[in-house]
Amino acid sequence: MDNKLKILLFSPYLPSRDTVGCARKIYDFIRLSSQRGHSVYLLSFCSEEDKKRVASISPYCGKIYLEYLKDYRSYPDKSLYFQEIIGDFSRNRTIDILQCENSYLRRYFPAGIGVPSVLVEHEVLSVSFWEKAGFEENPIKKLILYARAVKKSFEERSWYRQFDRIIVFSDADKNTISLRHKTKNIDVIALGINSEEYALSQESEKLYDLIFVGNFSHSPNVDAVFYFCKEILPLIKKNLPNISFLIAGANPPLLIKNLAKFDKNIMVTGYVENLKDSYAKSKVFVAHIRYGTGMRFKILEALASRAAVVTTSIGARGLNFKGIIKIADGKRECADAVIELLGASDKRQELAISGRQAVEKYYDWSKLLDKYEDIYYNLLHSCPN
Repeated sequence: MDNKLKILLFSPYLPSRDTVGCARKIYDFIRLSSQRGHSVYLLSFCSEEDKKRVASISPYCGKIYLEYLKDYRSYPDKSLYFQEIIGDFSRNRTIDILQCENSYLRRYFPAGIGVPSVLVEHEVLSVSFWEKAGFEENPIKKLILYARAVKKSFEERSWYRQFDRIIVFSDADKNTISLRHKTKNIDVIALGINSEEYALSQESEKLYDLIFVGNFSHSPNVDAVFYFCKEILPLIKKNLPNISFLIAGANPPLLIKNLAKFDKNIMVTGYVENLKDSYAKSKVFVAHIRYGTGMRFKILEALASRAAVVTTSIGARGLNFKGIIKIADGKRECADAVIELLGASDKRQELAISGRQAVEKYYDWSKLLDKYEDIYYNLLHSCPN
């Protein structure tokens, strides 16, 4: 068998280096796979906004097949275009592996895939809906979220059983899928980051005490920032009344934009092209994530940029940073952790250096891609179709 593989990769959004974390994961995976000599053929939905980003991923793909959407808030029930392409690749055996990024894309497959298939499950949505419902105060919205969780759980059970292997980013997700859906063919491979792109520049002037970075199309990010500003920031201000907070990320809703109207020390930037500068100008990264599965690229990015991090147990899922990340689930616990770090520059520096070293050791893509290749070769050996 030729060690150079032909991979058909199906993505729910255009892989890119400057949008959401999972789009960045797919972008880096394709780029590095190409550099190793593998051929990647990309199937992807693409929003009108992302059309301008197609050129950046094109050099790393054997060919790109796109279906355009107005945005990523709604997907078609069917795609004959994608079904035909997947069917042609499968029947003609012109690919070795079909890799699907997110289980809900399984509904676009034709019947009878004749090649080994791998699912990379970025988020177990049934669990995310269920956790989100627990924080919802509106009883009607709560019931809707619980109903969505139940519906999604049935769909996931059907989809998971149709893949030869499943890859998740954390042991928590592996245990959830295994226990809920009696699925055993699961591997854990953490999110990766290209740490070389986060060069260690000279120390910048710290203009902001706190920073949060995240795409606000993802509801856990909206909840994290609003809850922090409403419930935790006032506790911090009793000790540090002039604390400053930079909130960066695309698509902030009015709820988040209005935070800056009521507090002159809060800045909401919206989309930022170069987040490295924002991290460099801030002392502590806070991510009070209360629900959602998967793994947070934003925390890897903060650590690669040598920022001290305060997050929750949920925010730290999949991360091997014991003693490096401050884990604070309660309001008072989070406030105290932030106050402590802002008052101890030596401690922040110590955590920042340790965090960067851990990212290079455990989460650099050059190491993680080996694990993907092992799964592919084992599948091809066991499924010699």
